[in-house]
Amino acid sequence: MNRSRRRFLRVTNGIALGILFAAQETARAMTSAPPIGESFARILRWADFNLPLLRASLRPPASESEIDAFEALIGRTLPEDVRDLYRLADGQIPFQFGRTPLYPGIFLSLPFNPLGVVTRDWRFAVDAIQHTESITDEFLSSFPPGAVRALHYNTAWVPISDDAGGNHLAIDLDPGPAGNVGQLIITGTDEEERVRVAPSLSVFLHWAAGEMEAGNFAPARSEERPMSDADRERFSAGLPVVVADDPSEDDWRWRNEGHLHDGLRNYLKSGGQIG
Repeated sequence: MNRSRRRFLRVTNGIALGILFAAQETARAMTSAPPIGESFARILRWADFNLPLLRASLRPPASESEIDAFEALIGRTLPEDVRDLYRLADGQIPFQFGRTPLYPGIFLSLPFNPLGVVTRDWRFAVDAIQHTESITDEFLSSFPPGAVRALHYNTAWVPISDDAGGNHLAIDLDPGPAGNVGQLIITGTDEEERVRVAPSLSVFLHWAAGEMEAGNFAPARSEERPMSDADRERFSAGLPVVVADDPSEDDWRWRNEGHLHDGLRNYLKSGGQIG
């Protein structure tokens, strides 16, 4: 066997081992997460004491026929944990200027979208694929490498949350070779790097509940609202600090990040783990 052939096999085997390791870690993380209903209940218990408007934002559960109709539309089966979450609530009430409050998002600031909104955004992707043949994907990438397909749009991405700017948290039903079906990803028009956030929605919500309980989801800090000496001592000790007289009117953020997508990307790239 010549040297080039041996080098090729080493690289190929290394990639295969990396994919196998990723699959093993995914299986471990997915089996370690509790049922999504338990994590959802933890978030609501936290919200009742800290942010009551969050519970008030929830819509009634989606019916089995509504979930089935959505699956029929996209031609794919949703992971059971995604179906289970919609059985608990059909997302949150979408913001309507002058008609609804600006409800805090249950996904650490970003909203849990109703199936009707998910359908609208999914149809947008279908239309974009049909009418944007000239868009190139050559500048797109995935983190971790190979976990998410480097595409502008994919009809197998189910956009369950958005930032009102064309970017989404999505359930990935067509992952890259190092990903898994059902993983939660970051995608969108402003995102050149597609990011695998967690191996499943249930893993992410379990982690998010822990972040809330640890005080890592709180009103944003700014120069206009400096910390008091007492709050600074609590912050230095790693304790949660609440600064708003009426927290429901505040800008709640995860770890004081300006945008959740950027915060999650930085967290994961610096070695943070979700699941």
